[in-house]
Amino acid sequence: MKRYLLIFSILFFTAKVFSQQSPIFNNHFESPDINNPAFSGSKTYNPLVIQVRKQWLGFQDAPFSSNVSYSGAVNNRSALGINFVHDVTLPSQQSEMQLNYAYHIPLNDNNYNLAFGIGAKLLYYRLKFDISDIPPGQDPAFNVDLVDEFTGDASAGALFYSENFYFSYSQTNILESAFNTDDGKGFKLNNGYRNHYYDVSYSFNIIDNDWHLQPSIMINSNKNRTLYNFNTRLHHLKNKWIGTNYRSDNTIYFAFGFDLNDISISYCYEHSFNGNIMIHNYGSHQIGMTYKFVSELSERHISFWDY
Repeated sequence: MKRYLLIFSILFFTAKVFSQQSPIFNNHFESPDINNPAFSGSKTYNPLVIQVRKQWLGFQDAPFSSNVSYSGAVNNRSALGINFVHDVTLPSQQSEMQLNYAYHIPLNDNNYNLAFGIGAKLLYYRLKFDISDIPPGQDPAFNVDLVDEFTGDASAGALFYSENFYFSYSQTNILESAFNTDDGKGFKLNNGYRNHYYDVSYSFNIIDNDWHLQPSIMINSNKNRTLYNFNTRLHHLKNKWIGTNYRSDNTIYFAFGFDLNDISISYCYEHSFNGNIMIHNYGSHQIGMTYKFVSELSERHISFWDY
């Protein structure tokens, strides 16, 4: 029964929702340049980030996502970044590689800066479907042997930031490219949608300089849906934190992180209250690790966010 619930949910997602959406990673502070290339080079170090996410723990063959990214300054104003994302949502797999460039402009002596970024993305999508996996009584319109395609797209964004504040706006899937196929058996992947991201955050000093409260709001919208993320983090000495997030699709998560010298470790537990499948699993789990490369160039670059 649990297997049929999982298969039907994945089929519904693949047929109805697929629209060049990158996998959702919580703790977007760790790799914000996935959604906005202008964040490349915005920290006081060059981060190498590794994230893995296991969705719907308790189901066999449940979705699994991973991400590896690196970004850093190449001179006082410019920065480069690269992201690799791989998502397995059987019977499909999707991989992405994105190259980012960002240019940072100091606005005044109060350390306010403006950054612009562009990104070029290569995407690969594979769907291998077995008709025998359809739960009894379901529509056989999903009878597809194989989809195996590459495509490309682009992203762009802007970032206004200081030591304690940032506001950003970006668009991904600008070209609205998609993996379209119609094999005559009733299955067709949806068209791609351009995604808009709005993200704002402010860090408040609440106890001396030891404790900081960082609320943030991120909005992700396209012509198919709009998601609101309300996030709050509590930082201590900038080397440990706890946080919580509510997403408007009735999803919550709790997370924490800490530093071990030049390495940051984070963990996130997510639970969704949508659909019958959610009562048959143990939530989604995400683990992240960031290695902070500090160089003379990264310290001289006009960047601030160090956590």
